[in-house]
Amino acid sequence: MAKEEPIFVHLDVNSEYSIGQSVIRIEGLLEKSLEYQMPYLGIADDNNLFAAFKFYKRAIEIGIKPIIGATVSIHPGASERISKLILLCKNTTGYKNLSNLITRSYLEGYHKGKVLVDIDWLDGKSTLGLVAISGGYNGFIQNLLLSEKSRTASKQVERLQLIFPEDLFLQIHKLGGNRDEELLEKTVEIASLAEVPLLAGNNPRFLNQDDYLSLDARVCIDRGDVIDNTNRVREYTTEQYFKTKKEMADLFSDIPEAVTNTVNLAKKCNFQFTTGQTALPAYSVPKGQTIENFLIKAANKGLEQIPLATKEVKEAYTQRLENELKIINSTGFSGYFLIVADFIQWSRSENIPVGPGRGSGPSSLVAFCLGITDVDPMKYDLLFERFLNPERVSMGQLPDFDIDFCVNGRDRVIDYVSNRYGSEMVSQIITYGTMSAKAVVRDVGRILGYPYGMVDQIAKLIPFDIGITIKSALKKEPALSERYEKEQDVQALINLALKLEGLIRNAGKHAGGVVIAPSNLSDFMPLYKVEGEAGTVTQFDKDDVESIGLIKFDFLGLKTLTVIQNAVELINEKLIAAGEKSIDIRAIPTNDSETYKLLSSTKTVGIFQLESIGMRELIKRMQPSEFDDLVALVALFRPGPLQSGMADLFIERKAAGHLNLVNTFHPMLEQVLRTTYGVIVYQEQVMQIAQKLANYSQGSADILRKAMGKKIPEEMSKQRDIFIQGAIDNNVKESTARRIYDLIEKFAGYGFNKSHSVSYALIAYQTAWLKTHYHAEFMAASMTADIDNTDKLIQLKGDCYDFKLDILTPSVNHSSYDFVVEDARTLRYGLGAIKGIGKYAAEAITNERLTKGSYLDFFDFCSRLAEQKLSKRTVEALINSGALDCLEENRSTLNNSIEIGLNYSNKKAMDRESGQNSLFFSDTDQFQTLPKLRRKKEWKLNVLLHNEYQSLGFYFSGHPFDPYRKDCVHITKSPLDKLKASMEASNGSFRSNQQNTIELAGLATGLKRRGENLIFKLDDGTASIDVIVFGERKDNFRDLLVENAVLHLKGNLRFDAYADRWQFVAEAINGLDQLIEKKANTLLIKCGTKFDPDKLKSILQAHIPGSCKVNIHYKTDIDVYRLQLSEEWTVNATKELRDQLTVEFGSGNFQFLTDN
Repeated sequence: MAKEEPIFVHLDVNSEYSIGQSVIRIEGLLEKSLEYQMPYLGIADDNNLFAAFKFYKRAIEIGIKPIIGATVSIHPGASERISKLILLCKNTTGYKNLSNLITRSYLEGYHKGKVLVDIDWLDGKSTLGLVAISGGYNGFIQNLLLSEKSRTASKQVERLQLIFPEDLFLQIHKLGGNRDEELLEKTVEIASLAEVPLLAGNNPRFLNQDDYLSLDARVCIDRGDVIDNTNRVREYTTEQYFKTKKEMADLFSDIPEAVTNTVNLAKKCNFQFTTGQTALPAYSVPKGQTIENFLIKAANKGLEQIPLATKEVKEAYTQRLENELKIINSTGFSGYFLIVADFIQWSRSENIPVGPGRGSGPSSLVAFCLGITDVDPMKYDLLFERFLNPERVSMGQLPDFDIDFCVNGRDRVIDYVSNRYGSEMVSQIITYGTMSAKAVVRDVGRILGYPYGMVDQIAKLIPFDIGITIKSALKKEPALSERYEKEQDVQALINLALKLEGLIRNAGKHAGGVVIAPSNLSDFMPLYKVEGEAGTVTQFDKDDVESIGLIKFDFLGLKTLTVIQNAVELINEKLIAAGEKSIDIRAIPTNDSETYKLLSSTKTVGIFQLESIGMRELIKRMQPSEFDDLVALVALFRPGPLQSGMADLFIERKAAGHLNLVNTFHPMLEQVLRTTYGVIVYQEQVMQIAQKLANYSQGSADILRKAMGKKIPEEMSKQRDIFIQGAIDNNVKESTARRIYDLIEKFAGYGFNKSHSVSYALIAYQTAWLKTHYHAEFMAASMTADIDNTDKLIQLKGDCYDFKLDILTPSVNHSSYDFVVEDARTLRYGLGAIKGIGKYAAEAITNERLTKGSYLDFFDFCSRLAEQKLSKRTVEALINSGALDCLEENRSTLNNSIEIGLNYSNKKAMDRESGQNSLFFSDTDQFQTLPKLRRKKEWKLNVLLHNEYQSLGFYFSGHPFDPYRKDCVHITKSPLDKLKASMEASNGSFRSNQQNTIELAGLATGLKRRGENLIFKLDDGTASIDVIVFGERKDNFRDLLVENAVLHLKGNLRFDAYADRWQFVAEAINGLDQLIEKKANTLLIKCGTKFDPDKLKSILQAHIPGSCKVNIHYKTDIDVYRLQLSEEWTVNATKELRDQLTVEFGSGNFQFLTDN
């Protein structure tokens, strides 16, 4: 930008981070500032500094001077309305004071849902380094002027002059508002009287003059209003766009000093963020010790606990530890390691499971000695520089430990850290939600007042792809682009949505990011807090937090750790009761042959990282037999290695078992590549090759690794020359060096972090070991962990059946909230998995039974839980799920008697509260005075199963497809479970034969539109499969495609690589009842001596004449007699006939036969 003295400066721009009140994006704002040749620019978002560093960093990069500030809301004191005050930072002191004020407003200043600054918080000390500007209709002074409180306004001006000597300004606007002239006149008058300088302003909230509709729409979305509402208050005008300096100068030509003052003020504001320096958190050590010596002692003490076989091995460990400690202490990370070790040690002491490691942290021996990780880096050839490279630290690239905790204990760990190091120095990290494609289309449709159905259709045409934009959807989805081109309403909807898409929608909390500062966090940035919620979050996101030098810790919740802990507790409870030694999951051997046998069978449901279809296919091909294979699996199961042939090469060489034939191009590389059969699988191998072959230092080898991983062309070219020259200096032939570098270049981009692979392979192994040796306990723990996830429960339930593990129905007399183990082959379904029960009710039912014994009958159950005040919905869910079957009454009767039971329960509770016995009841006369149940015949099977499905999310006592199961033997080749087993056992042959036509039958559930297509699940009670009906076909089958329809499908299979699962493409669809009615030629009925011939005769007569012959297999104690009824008894094989036969004989005692 040409250096030119500015004539006007925008000091009060509101960006999109004034959430719901602006549509100005930072990048667009700065581009516009460059275009308008405005070298200074200030932002002042509402009550936050969310965008401060992003704005600052980008502005500096393009040569614009950034001015940092915020618009704070002032508590209504002298004014009856909330007013505004713009505060700009002159220097670092001002920035810290502004940060402190904003933080305090979120912690102490909530008033009627608004975050406010109390005017009494402002004094000479708290505002040092700040400039104050009052302007606009809501300005602190202007608010009073418009309320006809001139005297009060004058006093407040005097007050602000004392607080901000020489740094108070009154801003004037010309925005086309109703009272603009009045406010301008009064502001100029009071400024003149008080000798306060004026500032010209425009308070921009949209960039271009024709963008007002975008702002108005964004405001309406935020407030739940509609554009056409004539009664809504419009706070902003069409003039609040980003005006040029000439426009502003012309607008205020009558008060030119107000324009000039913006430049003078901009020159006073010179705050700069400190970057390139690390602000490490402090750790207190005992008096007389330095933090460095304390770390050395703690690490060496940990080393002494490691069993090392020989003196040479111990010397190697000692040397490695010393080298790491030197680097850690010289880079200032001693306290960082000690803090992490402290909260991990606390977690373990509180029985909160901690993962063995994650990311590059396990590459540190110091971390292993301190108990931060469970991975010995020496054992797995992990390189410390992968985690902490001094050369990267000097470039501002800081290491961080990512720690996995049990999901149930993670928040407790964060609370501990906050209490231990001070809540003012510890906070979680903010994230920002944005306006995504589908959501913004729905938002815009609503505020424009378009019909819901029309908007819903357009939104559903946008594909579900992660991160998809409206522009890419228009290119990808022909139906969407066609409607956009042909329909004006759709065009208006999409055009407005395009302008809003991607804007900040809300502020949230990062899943696990925590920052610990060496002093108050508000010295670095403000904190943000949602009213009513515990804890704070930083106002900078994780990238900005790290950019200003703070250290981020990732406290991540990993459900698998919860599963492992719960399983181990169940196991140890059983072992201790039997007088046996308990297990320590962290000490199990990693060479258990039975575990690898299970893994190689690909029966890996529930096993961490190894249960997807794609992974199971990779396992089947690799046949892992040792821990190194699992490490490789974690690294290879990614698109790069799978698509580049890297995984195929690894498997091919492993299968051949020809370690001696692996060509590593040079003897020096044999040790590095031996365990991976000459394939560069890990990033650490790239570093080791560079060190051994080309004399790289460990730090420079890490820089090479990073350059290759990110494929930086300039750096790659530079590194090629360094590598080849280093190899030549190391007596390696140039041609060999070039070939090896080419090999590295080919695979390094796909290389994975071995530290992470080892850590997650260890968790995978632990879950596989538990499933192998303690299957019931492992599955109980797994199902409990997913107690609210019906789809996962169905998968786990199916796996239990595959392993001949029984699951008993829920029961108030046997179940707990969790899934429990009844014996080595039996689980009991958890009450917590019943929809509509809730944890409180489930635990109350369990505790009452454990305290006072089993429930005797329905009224005993209701009365004993009177204090818990069970709702009708809860009791209904218990009945529907079968949890009250143990009370030996049918479900229909109990459902018909709920109100009687609850009334009885309430009466008992009232009697107990009043201290009186009922006139009709006494504890000694209990059974004689109970109310009577409203008895009713049990529900038909389809009703019972439907209710069961509603409460459990799947069918337990049977399946709606059961009556059709035998019939389909002659229609489809196999049930879905056998088809899926064939697919998984096919080693890919299914993929090459996907065009073969297959026939399937089952229940259609979960029907959804996806663009022009229809998707659903086909479930036959043995398994389910995803089905897609493409747009051009779906209309042909509209009447058949309804929820819970029993269908017959013809089509073929395809593998959806993106979703990592098989999908059935339906080409033809028929109702199964109609198909059987059309094709059935024989009805076979099995009956015994107790059947009623007259009843059967009555049933058959209602369905003749037809074309289906009737055969009866009549079983007596002596023999089975086969009867074929005459032609006059041929029937129609209708659904009604099936239903009547099901009631009379049961679904397993008749069958329709076809010719297929």
